[in-house]
Amino acid sequence: RREAFERLGLYGRVPGAPLLILGERGTGKTRLIETVVSAAKGKQVVSVACGGVDPNLAESTLFGHVRGAFTGADKERAGLIAAAKGKILFLDEVQDLPRTVQRKLVRVLQDRQRRYSPVGSDEERRSDFDVVCASNRSLSELQGLLDADLFDRSIDNQVSRLRKKVE
Repeated sequence: RREAFERLGLYGRVPGAPLLILGERGTGKTRLIETVVSAAKGKQVVSVACGGVDPNLAESTLFGHVRGAFTGADKERAGLIAAAKGKILFLDEVQDLPRTVQRKLVRVLQDRQRRYSPVGSDEERRSDFDVVCASNRSLSELQGLLDADLFDRSIDNQVSRLRKKVE
């Protein structure tokens, strides 16, 4: 257990590299992120319980929207990606996000620029933040549950890069 905390603290210090935390429900993944990783990076955490986000509002919740983007969008909303600027965006149970939102996340996570567009906007914005994903599924299960590009470009490649940097 102590070795796991030390390794997490070490991985947490790698600048700009997304982290993926795997563990069964109730094992304290959220607490780990809010304490160990937050302390290692010296940043606050913006948590998203992906399974609790309404699938119809998930894109707007994460990316924000402009006024008039859809029925009921009577004012602009920044979204959690903008709120995570300078912080850590924690996507808990990332596999529960709708596939369409996962596809948009590919663009955001593929480089350090963290570029995204709010719903209904043609304007690209940037938000500098670190990413931590968590899941109660195994890595092989995630490969089948996540959008292939999100898994390949963000999670699988980052796991490999992290291992190389730390070892």
